[in-house]
Amino acid sequence: MNELLDVVAVIARPDYKLLIAFEGGQRRGFDMRPLLDKPPFAGLKDPAEFARTFVDPALGTVCWPGGIEIAREMLWDRSVPATRETMRYVLDDLHHGDATGARLTEVDWGPDVGLERVDPVPDEDEDEGER
Repeated sequence: MNELLDVVAVIARPDYKLLIAFEGGQRRGFDMRPLLDKPPFAGLKDPAEFARTFVDPALGTVCWPGGIEIAREMLWDRSVPATRETMRYVLDDLHHGDATGARLTEVDWGPDVGLERVDPVPDEDEDEGER
């Protein structure tokens, strides 16, 4: 990364992974599990606390209540690019209440993501009953 990019959106997954959108449209996944035994992140082992993540626009990074934050450099350097499949999986979790996210918009996540709910393929029996 040549320039330091701000985080514009974050989703906390129940498996302690973050899906992060950086300015400029880059979407990346970050695994918090290696940090959860270290201060100040130990309190985030509680799934309810972990889910309270938010982006502080003044800092341009991921934060939690109580002044817990992660440096943008660490988020970028230790994350991996998110794929369209990853995005659909995470957004489906959101629709089912299994992850948290704030203000999910195409501006934050990009129009190619498909913010619509990803429904499973209907069973053949259900499909026949509707005909």
